[in-house]
Amino acid sequence: MSKRKRFDSRSGSPWRSLAALALVVAPMVGTDAALAEKPEHRKQLLETRRCISCDLSNGDYGRANLSGFDLSNSNLENADFESADLQRTDFSSANLRRADLERADLERADFQSAILNGADLSNSDLSYANLSNSDLSYADLSGSDLDGANFWGANLFQANFDRTNLSNISLNGARLEGANLSNAYLSEYTLRSARLSGVNLRGANLSNFNLNGVDLSNADLSGANLAGANLRGANLRGTNIDGANLNGADLRGADVDFRSVPTGNFQAEASDFSRWGESLFRRGDQRGAIAFYERALSLEPNNVAVIVSRGNALRAMRDYPGALADYERAIAINSNYAPAYNNRGLVYRYQNNLEGAIAEYGRAIEADPSYAEAYNNRAYAYAAQRNYEQVIADASQAIRINGKYAAAYNVRSLARFEKGDYQGALEDGHRAIDSSDGYADAFFNRGRARLRLGDPREATKDLDRAIELNEGMVDAYYYRGLARFDREKYEDAVKDYDRVLSRDPSYAAAYHHRGLAYQQLKKMPQAIADWQQAIALYERQSNIEQQDIVQALLDQVQGPGTVPNRTVPTTAPSP
Repeated sequence: MSKRKRFDSRSGSPWRSLAALALVVAPMVGTDAALAEKPEHRKQLLETRRCISCDLSNGDYGRANLSGFDLSNSNLENADFESADLQRTDFSSANLRRADLERADLERADFQSAILNGADLSNSDLSYANLSNSDLSYADLSGSDLDGANFWGANLFQANFDRTNLSNISLNGARLEGANLSNAYLSEYTLRSARLSGVNLRGANLSNFNLNGVDLSNADLSGANLAGANLRGANLRGTNIDGANLNGADLRGADVDFRSVPTGNFQAEASDFSRWGESLFRRGDQRGAIAFYERALSLEPNNVAVIVSRGNALRAMRDYPGALADYERAIAINSNYAPAYNNRGLVYRYQNNLEGAIAEYGRAIEADPSYAEAYNNRAYAYAAQRNYEQVIADASQAIRINGKYAAAYNVRSLARFEKGDYQGALEDGHRAIDSSDGYADAFFNRGRARLRLGDPREATKDLDRAIELNEGMVDAYYYRGLARFDREKYEDAVKDYDRVLSRDPSYAAAYHHRGLAYQQLKKMPQAIADWQQAIALYERQSNIEQQDIVQALLDQVQGPGTVPNRTVPTTAPSP
């Protein structure tokens, strides 16, 4: 805030003489009249020591002695009170937005329900001041003396408390989200009575604090000293505790969103370590997840759920022997634990042992007939075998158990498509997307069904969405090329086939159909080159039917006097 020329002040009187008073009540030169204080209000204040509901915005009271004055309900926005004596001054319900109160003496001042949004209170004396229900959002209180101050119910959102002593203040019900309390001196009573979501406590000393059940979600506790702290049941979701000292801390039941495995010997139960492991697993940190699972197993060595979870992390790392060892260990402890069989089936599936996978899913279902995931996984294994009747049966059972199972609707949609039931595939696509609107495969399968039902425009929209969700889905580019061809957007179709072939040069159907698009664009050399490449690939893949179709096209256009025609299929079988 810019500093203006100070008026001389003396104890007991704001200004030195009547002459000075005459000067200060005159309008201030160079100040926007719409924003300047009203001279008559300033005069009233100085003559009576009170000006309730006055407009003194942008006023200059730097170093003035206004101790005990009544400025309640007044507009003091952008006013300058730097280094002023404001002891016991009444600012209740006043507007002090962006006011400069730096180094002011505000001992026992009353700011109840005042607006101090963005005000500068740095290095001021606010001891025993009443700031209850005030708005101090974005205010700077760094270096201030807050001994005995009352912040009950105050809005301290994004306020700066750097280098302040908060050990003897009341923050009961105060809102401290996003506030900066780094380098502040704190007491556990202060913190337990405040709302601390998003607060900055970087490097704070909270050793041995009792923070049982406190909401510290999204706070910054990086580098904080939490040694011996009681954080039982605390909400630490989204909280950064990187580098924090947790030695001896009690984290039993705490909801912690660990970004990495913390160091230190802290107290927690097996269920806590397992839960934190699951959080890291979902974030893709498999090694971190395993570290937590092993901490859990050090407390409960025969916990089959944790053993299987560790196996799942090993499976995600493609350590299939390690994963199988964990699943087998779980089965040895509890032969009726269905998830162990189900996940062993997944390993077999990844190893292309479809029969072994199907057998394991069957064992999981035998152990737990209501295990929808096992039915769904077996349906996908049957799909890989092109056993679409069994796909539909298992997917339908999974859906009976869980009517919102998007993956089961999706695999049933795939099976119905392959059996030529395009309407059924479309309906299952709708249900899959209703259950999970971010499911790329579901948009892809619904798009294919719409294309076969003669709706290439809506098919294009679905395939656009599938690609938006998964840019690496090669088949989606191919089918969008088919849809664009059917819409006679041949240049766009060529671009999609280009995208397919840049990702998979062995995609014979893309050469085949890019050739058809080139034919419609009357670019016959390119069409012929693509068809020749398609024939070579189809032959290599032993796809004699498609090889013959393309060969017929090639013979047609290369025969003497033959006019190319458009009576060719505009969709191809699945690649």
